[in-house]
Amino acid sequence: GPSITALYCDMPSREFSLVKARLPSLSGQAVRTVYMGGGTPAMLGADGLARLADTLAAQLPFDAVEEWTVELNPASVTPGLLKALKTLGVNRLSIGTQSFDDATLVKIGRRHSAQDADRAVRLAQDAGFGNTGIDLIAGLPGVTSGMWLDTLQHALSLNLTHLSVYALSLEPGTPLAAQAAAGLPIPDDAAQLEALGQAEALLGGAGFGRYEISNYALPGRECLHNLGIWRGNDYLGLGPAA
Repeated sequence: GPSITALYCDMPSREFSLVKARLPSLSGQAVRTVYMGGGTPAMLGADGLARLADTLAAQLPFDAVEEWTVELNPASVTPGLLKALKTLGVNRLSIGTQSFDDATLVKIGRRHSAQDADRAVRLAQDAGFGNTGIDLIAGLPGVTSGMWLDTLQHALSLNLTHLSVYALSLEPGTPLAAQAAAGLPIPDDAAQLEALGQAEALLGGAGFGRYEISNYALPGRECLHNLGIWRGNDYLGLGPAA
């Protein structure tokens, strides 16, 4: 039978049909921002993403969309995928980099290298995605303030418009949680706050404004979707855990 990814492409629009039946006021509402992520949308492939977008656009008016973000893992960024996203109307990318230190990336169970992350950002920019940002995690185990400074400075060298800097949280079932349970020392709150403070000072000095707890942007490049959530605007989550 069809794969899980093939089946998934139609499910958000079917979910929307069920929600709309309960909330008729949703019909005809203009959609200002679309955010695909908190997961790995690229798993659907170029054709799957196109099908997902088409089935949703058949029910939701996408013509008023100002910002359409897709989250990508560095390892899944290819010229073909980027071209497909551009064709759909995606105009903002968030690339889950986490760190520019290879040993740290292995430790936290990421499947990409720092070189992969650099390449992903470069490919995105070359494909015309001028509004590209990355995610970093502060306070990772074994990361000295010097190593963290290197990661931040490296990020600043990539001509990004947006940076998300998250405090470390141990999620059940992750490689890092297993290592912590086995005795890997995890930085305490004071060390994490220090790393976050380091990020704020360095990014602020480079012209990035902190416009939300974890988010920094160049002036005018704040994520509209993040701002909408932050200000309590209405939003609709479709898909697992949305």
